[in-house]
Amino acid sequence: PELFLLTVVAICLGTAALVGLAGVSLALGAVLAGLVVSQSRFSAHALSEILPLQILFSATFFVSVGLLLNVGYKLTNLPLVLLVVALVLAVKGVTTAVAVRAAGQAAPVAAAAGLWLAQVGEFSFVLERTGREAGLSPMGLGEAGSQTFVAATVVLMALTPVLAPFAGRLAARVQQKMDVDALPAPVADDAPAGHDAFADLDGHVVVAGYGAVARPLARALDAAGLAVAVATLSPGGATEAEAEGRRVLRGDYARQPILDGVGLRRASVLVVPDDTPETAARVAAVARALNPSVRIVAATPTAATAADLRRAGADHVVAAETEVAAGLLADLLRHAGLDAAAAARHTDALRAAEAAPAMPETPADPPRSPVQTAPWLDLDTPVTLTVGAACSHGDHVHAVRPGTPGCAECLAEGRRWVHLRVCMECGHVGCCDSSPGKHATAHFHSTGHPVMRSVEPGETWGWCYVDEATLGK
Repeated sequence: PELFLLTVVAICLGTAALVGLAGVSLALGAVLAGLVVSQSRFSAHALSEILPLQILFSATFFVSVGLLLNVGYKLTNLPLVLLVVALVLAVKGVTTAVAVRAAGQAAPVAAAAGLWLAQVGEFSFVLERTGREAGLSPMGLGEAGSQTFVAATVVLMALTPVLAPFAGRLAARVQQKMDVDALPAPVADDAPAGHDAFADLDGHVVVAGYGAVARPLARALDAAGLAVAVATLSPGGATEAEAEGRRVLRGDYARQPILDGVGLRRASVLVVPDDTPETAARVAAVARALNPSVRIVAATPTAATAADLRRAGADHVVAAETEVAAGLLADLLRHAGLDAAAAARHTDALRAAEAAPAMPETPADPPRSPVQTAPWLDLDTPVTLTVGAACSHGDHVHAVRPGTPGCAECLAEGRRWVHLRVCMECGHVGCCDSSPGKHATAHFHSTGHPVMRSVEPGETWGWCYVDEATLGK
């Protein structure tokens, strides 16, 4: 990462220096370098890497402009300053709107852009300095002209956030006069440039990385008819994904601009299949802040690191060593003659046991809170449910034995629940939607098993997620 950032900075500063040696402004050289970098396939990653520098330089620019302001001159010559502000707003607003319209944009977009960009820009200072070196000054007023220019610039910068909300209103009024049904969006997207390929995605699956697990997973998602967007920092992985016809954004997906670029705000699921637990935890934390409702699924080599990923924001964590053991156990139990429900109950119990936090090894370790259990839940007594005409999924309802003495995921994570539900297809025990984890509903979404039954004392009712019907009452 450091080499990549240094390379981008070297390209920008080197291009600016070479252009400066040719007798052109350093600022113009920096813009040319930016154009070169923006056309690279790694432009999004470059933007995410230099954003902190951009914020620092922007702050330095605004502070330096403020330091140039002579407050006494501004107050003494306030009418002149306000007149210059009005002239700049009028001239820049009109010329910008005309330029945007000439570029082929709709009139409402041009009107909004004109108001958005009506303030004095950074290049105005380059022009003012060049003019001063040539013996010129704003309005021919010498030092007074320069101070008027700076004062007007400060006022316009302060007015920008005030004027910005009126851009949409101006566009709407222009649209009404044009009597057009659809209004083009007048405000540019906050995502980095070059992300148009993902703009039409909604409810899609974002795959973070394109490694050994992500490749077959993406192909399976394609076969299931689900839209997939890939974010990866690997040049080889990106090239392979593009060769398979996937939409790919090159960049560090542990950074917000990259996740924003692949449309995570509109995605339904984020999958982090191939990374180290530390990287996956960073991705989960950033993604959770960006989209609190997205489902985050991550993989980890060991069950010991699964709890850290869940704390970082992952909804479901697959531990490789646990899944291997569960797969072997399921095959052994089936060949031993157990039915599918019993085999699923034992494999779920294995997963819960492997994911459970370890006990302190020494007295020096801090004591853990007692784990919540459901003492009334008899793991040896089958649970049954009467299915009426309201549910069309009776073939998914069996006499099942609860797999764990409480919510399997909550037991593994050391959490507490409110009410318990049991899956009538496999015996998985999860917590209700009033519980923090909502693991019963999460089990339905991950497995498709449609019917759950309450296993609270004295309750015999069930619920079908597909038919949205209450059963057994």
